[in-house]
Amino acid sequence: MSSPAPRRSNSTSPAAANDQAAESRPRARLFELPRLRNAEPSQRWQLITVGIVTVLWFAFTIWASSFWFDALADAVGLIAAILFIGSLALVPSTVNVFAVASLLMDRRPPRRALAKYPALSVLMYVRDSAQSIGETIESIRRQEYPGPFEVILIDDASTDRTAYIVRGMGYRWIKVLRQTKGRGKAAALNRALESAQHDLIVTLDADAILFGDALWSM
Repeated sequence: MSSPAPRRSNSTSPAAANDQAAESRPRARLFELPRLRNAEPSQRWQLITVGIVTVLWFAFTIWASSFWFDALADAVGLIAAILFIGSLALVPSTVNVFAVASLLMDRRPPRRALAKYPALSVLMYVRDSAQSIGETIESIRRQEYPGPFEVILIDDASTDRTAYIVRGMGYRWIKVLRQTKGRGKAAALNRALESAQHDLIVTLDADAILFGDALWSM
């Protein structure tokens, strides 16, 4: 009786499997322009326009420098002339033109009011801030933020009338946390963060003033 022929194994070694996986992956292109490819049509034309302006300017600077390049090369040598013109004229001017063209072509999209504004927690560290705390809180009130918000004021062992002034203002959206011993700004803000009821956090200094619609624009 003859012995059965050995079966061929279908298993693949790890090295061969890695080679097959590498061959199956799409190869990356030499030049990838994800910003240009994924941009809106108006943004795409802005980027193309900036690129064209930059290239034209670079070509113009090369043409303009050709009138005195030979004289400079005779004076300092060919290599030195190329480095001098390139580092002091061509490259800096081209970078500046690119920056100016980008700024001139940049157009921010119009801001639209949200149907529902997210809830907001404002954390404020204070320590002996009686002279400025009232004006800061009034600047928050003038914001008239349309969404739910709270102000958590952490008083780091103030020795003046800071806490008294805040409580006297009578705003229900202010929560005062007082520390009997000064622990520093970082520790105080960490404690206030633990008490925050909302996920969106804004930190504000006791002498900072909010102008316009600062909270709306964030």
